[in-house]
Amino acid sequence: MNQITLPSKASQGGAVFLPAAVREAIDLLGIERPVVVKIVAARNLGGTHRVKPDGRGNYFHSITIRTSSSPEKASSSLWHELTHAAQCETFETPIHFHRAYAKASAMDGGYRNNRYEVEARGNESLSEDLRLTKVTSQERAYAALSKADLSGLSDAELVAACREAILTAEREG
Repeated sequence: MNQITLPSKASQGGAVFLPAAVREAIDLLGIERPVVVKIVAARNLGGTHRVKPDGRGNYFHSITIRTSSSPEKASSSLWHELTHAAQCETFETPIHFHRAYAKASAMDGGYRNNRYEVEARGNESLSEDLRLTKVTSQERAYAALSKADLSGLSDAELVAACREAILTAEREG
């Protein structure tokens, strides 16, 4: 069984990774190497997959997910990046995968049409059946407040509405 390291805190977008679900996804994709997932501040990406040496002659998959991603986006992004990890493991070495990936980008007409990206984008829909994240009570409270009509409330009433939304979200759990 390979090692999985997940962030211990929720992302700014409210995503909390579910270890059992991530383990199931890794098993489903046939990933054998260790996987380390981190949440990072980034502007123009949902996530990245890198291969890093472990200092003992092997490598692990280093996956980053954007901190502002919603729970839904974080889950689909993790499916996407785990697909790249699985793709990488079908090659003799990571460098062979990176060469094949670069060649596919050139032959397939760029990044969007790259066969490895097409497969990874396709696997994002697996998140509909196996969510890799859950929504925090903070995210539920924010969603409830964003739907509420708060116009015309005094500051004290607004504070009370926020407290009630947070308490309700925490009770729902």
